[in-house]
Amino acid sequence: MSPKGKMCFSNCDINATPVNWTHLNSGSNRGMISWLLQLFILIFSQHSSLCDPRTFEVSVSQSSYQEKENDNVTLEWTFTTSTNTSSNPLYVLCKLITHHKGAILYQLHESMEIPESQGQQFSGRVHCDKDVLGEGRIRLHLSRLRTEDAGWYVCSVWTNYGSSSKECELVVSEAERDVKPKKLPLEPDPWLRKRLGLIFSLGLVIAAAGLMVVCSFGLTKSKTKLSVTV
Repeated sequence: MSPKGKMCFSNCDINATPVNWTHLNSGSNRGMISWLLQLFILIFSQHSSLCDPRTFEVSVSQSSYQEKENDNVTLEWTFTTSTNTSSNPLYVLCKLITHHKGAILYQLHESMEIPESQGQQFSGRVHCDKDVLGEGRIRLHLSRLRTEDAGWYVCSVWTNYGSSSKECELVVSEAERDVKPKKLPLEPDPWLRKRLGLIFSLGLVIAAAGLMVVCSFGLTKSKTKLSVTV
């Protein structure tokens, strides 16, 4: 994608004040929880900025995904791990950004998922493989894709030894609709039409023959009766 069309995220300072995404989710409680979490992440990221930022990196397995509506997709990021994992809290914030709106896809506070902050459009459709977080991998399964899911997905990661973010693009094309062919009126079979005509003609012949037999029988009976009278 050309630089003009691509939205820049990874070059931004991850330790700067995070964008307030709380207005993207309805409900005062949900917004308050998200605001408090991001405030905590801000304080934590300021502490982590004392570390050398070159030692911590977030990357994507794919920079772009091409999917169809109603399909499933797995978005994956990797981040630098530390040898001392027991005392390294992990904070993850993955969000969708488009030219018109934004929504939180997934949020992790240490080992606790925060479903309350998730955008309504993703409700019940996101699953994270938490077993691979210790390996430095973030795998998010998004099911039953919609066209409104298309956009840039930014994943920000904070630890006590560094912080960073990386984005990837998801393109969702409309599913092909099944178009039922119009049923054309059935034309009568010419052979069947001839057969019906033949049957009708044969019926007329039989009826005429039967009428002649009846008339002939009646005439013969009348002659016999007349001769007996004479």
